[in-house]
Amino acid sequence: MALTRRDDGWFGGGPEDIRPVLDGLARDHGGAVSHYADAVCPCGGREFGIVVAEGRGCATLDCEACGARLSTGPVPADAGDAGAEACNCACGGDCFEVCAAVVRSPGRAPRRFFLAARCTGCGRVAGYGEWAVPPRVRPPAWRAG
Repeated sequence: MALTRRDDGWFGGGPEDIRPVLDGLARDHGGAVSHYADAVCPCGGREFGIVVAEGRGCATLDCEACGARLSTGPVPADAGDAGAEACNCACGGDCFEVCAAVVRSPGRAPRRFFLAARCTGCGRVAGYGEWAVPPRVRPPAWRAG
């Protein structure tokens, strides 16, 4: 199934359908994606629960297969942390395939980090986080830990 638009959002059949949504978010921001990072656990798992703390510039993924945690940003985010939020799909699902992107903006504007995911329950693809990337920070890489 290719990425399709319905009245209430974008829907896809696999993780390859996340990148076009990230490209659209980048265009809406006036920039272009310069780096993608698909989330894959060291165990090979590709389905995760997501916790995002936009104010701290971090996201944590909990692997559904083995329970390992992957994170991006200065420190992992926990659902109980102030400003952190567990992500849920409109269908109520909380298991996702995930991809992150760094967007280069025109001029001297800071780079932006975007997080998008596809619900494994209903196939909805949506953005779940966005924040400025400080200068000299490397592109996103999911760290196990």
